[in-house]
Amino acid sequence: MYGVATDSSRIFAAIDIGTSKVLTIIGKKLHGGRIEVLGYGEAPCTGVRKGVVEDEEATRFAIKNSVSKAESASGMQVDTAFVGITGISISYERRMDTIDWVGEHGVVTYNEVAKVPSSVRKSTNGYHSGREVIHAIPNTYSIDGKMDVSDPMGMHTSQVDVETHLVKASSWEVDKLTRAVEGAGIRIESLVLESLASCESVLTQEERFRGAALVDIGGGTTDVMVFQYDTTQYSSVIPIGGYQFTNDICVVYNTTFEAAEEIKVSKATALPNQTKIHEEVTLPINGGRASTNVSLHDICQLTRERTQELIQLIVLKLREGGIDDLTNYRIVLSGGASKLDGFHEVFKMSTGADVRVGAPPPYLGMPRELRTPMASTAAGILVWAAAQYDEEPKPQAIGEQKRRRPQREFAVNGNGHKEGSGSQRRGGILSIFKR
Repeated sequence: MYGVATDSSRIFAAIDIGTSKVLTIIGKKLHGGRIEVLGYGEAPCTGVRKGVVEDEEATRFAIKNSVSKAESASGMQVDTAFVGITGISISYERRMDTIDWVGEHGVVTYNEVAKVPSSVRKSTNGYHSGREVIHAIPNTYSIDGKMDVSDPMGMHTSQVDVETHLVKASSWEVDKLTRAVEGAGIRIESLVLESLASCESVLTQEERFRGAALVDIGGGTTDVMVFQYDTTQYSSVIPIGGYQFTNDICVVYNTTFEAAEEIKVSKATALPNQTKIHEEVTLPINGGRASTNVSLHDICQLTRERTQELIQLIVLKLREGGIDDLTNYRIVLSGGASKLDGFHEVFKMSTGADVRVGAPPPYLGMPRELRTPMASTAAGILVWAAAQYDEEPKPQAIGEQKRRRPQREFAVNGNGHKEGSGSQRRGGILSIFKR
């Protein structure tokens, strides 16, 4: 059983349940905040579609397989874990609340600010029938009418208002995910929005402040999250991912999914002009023993069309979030499907934006094989989990606070799901969990 290690470090597990795979990472938080990965395990998954559990038994089997591999690699037993969540049921809302009990003693304290997310979440529980509040993320505060205060600690006030970014999910889908995880013998410590986790591992502090859009392209969904001035500006989910690229090849050429996936990964590109016009690949015919030769250029032309379609949908979502000029933002691509050859280049050519591919950097403590876009979410969940064990920072003198905030509310409520302890975060990576 993992928990507190003998050297006073913390050991915890992160599980990323995707459309095509489940990735489990077991890590230890070292003194100074660094993470040491003790082991990880990956297993194929066939029970999830567009980020939603459809086959609980298949998903449960994939989770058990992934966790078992991580346990074998680490020598640890996993009983509880931080688990990622995404899907087309995820919805977002911005709201403003008056917190009348903050500053009631004349000055806003650290402990009061730490309780704000939980207070906002609890106040919304009765207003979202069939919805679970996954995160309540304070963006800015208003102190006695003074707007856009990033950190109210130490300020004298008679009224505090907080603008919060709520992340909600279907209770029914949360229940299915919970049953699959618990059926694998794992208790959920907390659910973590996957795009939020990916931001933990790939966005820099400068990007979050100046303006950045994370585009996390997974197997079944593309998650979009926008930051500017160190706060969450917009988030959304597009029900298209790498699966659709593979399925296009399957349908057009009547071949197996496995063969289409292999060709997509090893040969396909979103830049068909870079292929030889007469080059062919051999694909098996679905349901038979025969095979057929297909023009690689034609496959790549199909891939380019799907790439352009997805980019158009991403741009529409960004415009929906108020971003009309992409040149003012950096686009950070992540997720396994972002590795498709040529996707980065086509995105840049189509939009004129500053685009880069994001992966967990070395300083996070991930082994080399996990420093890939495919592992960004799982690595981010691990980093996010590690932040839950940060000690509460020592109080500072009034006026010395430098953009520090407590860790935001993260837990799922109701239906027997475990709620967060309200533990504090210090020195974390994700900007919306302010320091």
